[in-house]
Amino acid sequence: MKQVKVLAATILALLLVVVIVQNAAPVEVRVLFLAFTLPQAVLLFLVGASGFMLGILAALLLGKRGASKAPPQP
Repeated sequence: MKQVKVLAATILALLLVVVIVQNAAPVEVRVLFLAFTLPQAVLLFLVGASGFMLGILAALLLGKRGASKAPPQP
């Protein structure tokens, strides 16, 4: 089982390297009145990390709300 995890991690790492290499071109990002340039791979990482954090936050908030509605255990 450990070998499968190592193999999966290696494949994911190689895919990550491919994505970074293919998205190394700089892009201009405009947010409201700010404009800045950064590599597209960094932008992809920031967007993915933000979505991940928002997903965790939503799960934590909704999980607590759902747990309070559950009937008490005998």
